[in-house]
Amino acid sequence: MNYTSVQVGSRVYVIASGPFKGLRGTVQSVDAIPSFDESCYFYLVKLERSYIPDPVWFQHEEVEVIAGEAIASSFGVGPVQVHE
Repeated sequence: MNYTSVQVGSRVYVIASGPFKGLRGTVQSVDAIPSFDESCYFYLVKLERSYIPDPVWFQHEEVEVIAGEAIASSFGVGPVQVHE
Protein backbone atom coordinates (compact mmCIF):
# COMPACT_ATOMS: atom_id res chain seq x y z
CA MET A 1 0.00 0.00 0.00
CA ASN A 2 1.33 3.44 -0.87
CA TYR A 3 0.93 5.96 1.96
CA THR A 4 0.91 9.75 1.91
CA SER A 5 2.95 11.36 4.67
CA VAL A 6 1.04 13.20 7.40
CA GLN A 7 2.37 16.71 8.01
CA VAL A 8 3.89 18.00 11.24
CA GLY A 9 1.15 19.72 13.24
CA SER A 10 -1.61 17.39 11.99
CA ARG A 11 -4.02 16.01 14.55
CA VAL A 12 -4.23 12.21 14.60
CA TYR A 13 -6.21 9.43 16.27
CA VAL A 14 -4.38 6.30 17.48
CA ILE A 15 -5.93 3.10 16.08
CA ALA A 16 -3.14 0.67 17.10
CA SER A 17 -3.89 -1.99 19.68
CA GLY A 18 -2.33 -1.21 23.04
CA PRO A 19 -2.43 1.31 25.84
CA PHE A 20 -2.68 4.33 23.51
CA LYS A 21 -5.61 3.11 21.41
CA GLY A 22 -8.32 5.76 21.12
CA LEU A 23 -6.12 8.68 22.16
CA ARG A 24 -5.64 11.78 20.04
CA GLY A 25 -2.53 13.81 19.57
CA THR A 26 -0.48 16.15 17.41
CA VAL A 27 2.34 15.05 15.07
CA GLN A 28 5.62 16.58 16.28
CA SER A 29 8.01 14.97 13.78
CA VAL A 30 7.90 12.75 10.66
CA ASP A 31 10.58 10.19 9.76
CA ALA A 32 10.57 8.12 6.57
CA ILE A 33 12.47 4.96 5.78
CA PRO A 34 12.57 4.50 2.01
CA SER A 35 12.25 0.94 0.75
CA PHE A 36 12.34 -0.56 -2.72
CA ASP A 37 8.67 0.00 -3.59
CA GLU A 38 7.35 2.53 -1.04
CA SER A 39 8.28 4.60 2.00
CA CYS A 40 7.53 3.60 5.57
CA TYR A 41 6.56 6.62 7.69
CA PHE A 42 6.92 7.01 11.45
CA TYR A 43 5.30 9.82 13.45
CA LEU A 44 6.35 11.28 16.78
CA VAL A 45 3.02 12.16 18.40
CA LYS A 46 2.40 14.27 21.50
CA LEU A 47 -0.62 12.52 23.01
CA GLU A 48 -3.48 14.22 24.83
CA ARG A 49 -4.65 12.80 28.17
CA SER A 50 -1.80 10.30 28.33
CA TYR A 51 0.02 9.22 31.46
CA ILE A 52 3.28 9.55 29.48
CA PRO A 53 4.33 13.21 29.14
CA ASP A 54 6.82 12.59 26.29
CA PRO A 55 5.82 12.14 22.62
CA VAL A 56 5.54 8.53 21.34
CA TRP A 57 6.58 7.07 17.95
CA PHE A 58 3.89 5.36 15.82
CA GLN A 59 4.01 3.66 12.41
CA HIS A 60 1.81 5.09 9.67
CA GLU A 61 -0.79 2.33 9.92
CA GLU A 62 -1.17 2.92 13.68
CA VAL A 63 -2.67 6.43 13.33
CA GLU A 64 -5.35 8.14 11.26
CA VAL A 65 -5.73 11.83 10.50
CA ILE A 66 -8.70 13.44 12.25
CA ALA A 67 -11.43 14.31 9.66
CA GLY A 68 -11.24 18.12 9.46
CA GLU A 69 -7.44 18.04 9.40
CA ALA A 70 -7.26 15.58 6.48
CA ILE A 71 -9.18 17.85 4.14
CA ALA A 72 -7.13 20.93 5.03
CA SER A 73 -3.66 19.35 4.88
CA SER A 74 -4.04 16.73 2.14
CA PHE A 75 -6.34 18.26 -0.45
CA GLY A 76 -5.39 16.97 -3.87
CA VAL A 77 -2.61 14.70 -2.56
CA GLY A 78 -4.43 11.37 -2.87
CA PRO A 79 -6.24 8.92 -0.62
CA VAL A 80 -5.87 9.52 3.10
CA GLN A 81 -7.31 7.38 5.88
CA VAL A 82 -9.70 9.53 7.91
CA HIS A 83 -11.22 8.99 11.35
CA GLU A 84 -14.45 10.87 12.03
